Amino acid sequence: DAPQIQNLRQQLADPHTPACLRVELARILQHHQELDRPLLEQMLDQGNPAPLRMIAVETILAEHLQGAIHASAVAALRDLARLPNREIALATADVIQRRLGVDLGLALGQPLPPANTRQAADVTRRVMAWAAQYDLPGNVEDSRPVASRT
Repeated sequence: DAPQIQNLRQQLADPHTPACLRVELARILQHHQELDRPLLEQMLDQGNPAPLRMIAVETILAEHLQGAIHASAVAALRDLARLPNREIALATADVIQRRLGVDLGLALGQPLPPANTRQAADVTRRVMAWAAQYDLPGNVEDSRPVASRT
């Protein structure tokens, strides 16, 4: 019901809620398509745990398949790609490859390679290179208000 969903959203948005609970709440709300745009934008913030940010990026980019790429989501994805963690790099590569169409060496429709393999190391290097050189294309949606774009 609506009050229960609102309560779960408030717990998810509260930085004092334990990180593991916030991630699980995000997964549940994402599964039931109950994450609204303002909450997703808030989840992109660098102060949030990487898995929470990844859920927000994935959800936002899934909504924008036909239109402009969401600048804040891509910026968060670039931040996540720079983290020195192979598991996060693999998850980031999966989102980049599926949502942005950039080939990073992952097999489509297959599970991610184990983190301790040569393939995982190669994909991690490609993700970091993508983050270092990627420029936003001209069809990027800027989510900031018009007054703050100057």
